[in-house]
Amino acid sequence: MQIMALPQLSNTLMSLEPALWLCAFIAYLRLKNQSRFPMFAGFLGVKLASSLVLTGIYRALPSTADMGHLHSYFYTYWISYFAGCIILFFALQELFRHVMASLPGLSELGIICFRWAALASLVIAFASIVTSLPLISQNTSVSFICTEIGCCLCVLELCLLAFLLVCIQTMKYTVRSRVFGLCLGLGMMAAMDMTLFALRYSAVHEILDQISAFVTLGALAVISAYLLMPEPVRKQAALPAASPLLRWNDLALALGHNAETATGQNGFLQDVEGVVDRVLAKNSMNTAS
Repeated sequence: MQIMALPQLSNTLMSLEPALWLCAFIAYLRLKNQSRFPMFAGFLGVKLASSLVLTGIYRALPSTADMGHLHSYFYTYWISYFAGCIILFFALQELFRHVMASLPGLSELGIICFRWAALASLVIAFASIVTSLPLISQNTSVSFICTEIGCCLCVLELCLLAFLLVCIQTMKYTVRSRVFGLCLGLGMMAAMDMTLFALRYSAVHEILDQISAFVTLGALAVISAYLLMPEPVRKQAALPAASPLLRWNDLALALGHNAETATGQNGFLQDVEGVVDRVLAKNSMNTAS
């Protein structure tokens, strides 16, 4: 990551970012049920602290920046970025559990999918690094590794947010709900970061860096607004007895219970067959009635 002399507009935007992270954090603290998303509060806290530190380091840079200042900015940026991604991964799980609270079986199954998606993303990132690293000069190898991992993390975040938005629509949440607003703001930032990482060597990277500042401020404004707005009363109709969601939820609950108590492979398969039979029999009775 290379630091260049930014115009006055960029300096203003850089000064505004910590203020908006602070506004988002204060907006969260004003909620009456802050304990619902504690990991999201941790994400806001980490991003607030990193933006303050990075702004301070940038302001302290002399007109002819020495390598020590550049390295401190570089490593502070990436350490705080990866820390924020780790906390955000658990925050997205919190949002998913909240959305799927009425279907605990599918909720636990979805969390497993989250973890496998994270593992697959890391494997893809490291595979890309191993295959491309010999073609990269030694001076830029650390920057290349960090950028490749960051790009894969952005893709993972966007995929998880898309999955979460599908669940939001399925569970009949409106666009005014708080969880939708948080997903929207996070998606804006992830999409912009992915674009920056993917086009880091292009001629338009400096222009994209300017646009990124506006997108980040806009995303923080969206998050703050949704945190400050009252949560609309959600009128959820009871799912019909023949709903596929209920069938899959019952199956996931039963399979999870039998997976914990199974002692051997044959016994587990027999338990699975018994669970499927019971679920099918229950659905047949509901349909007949």
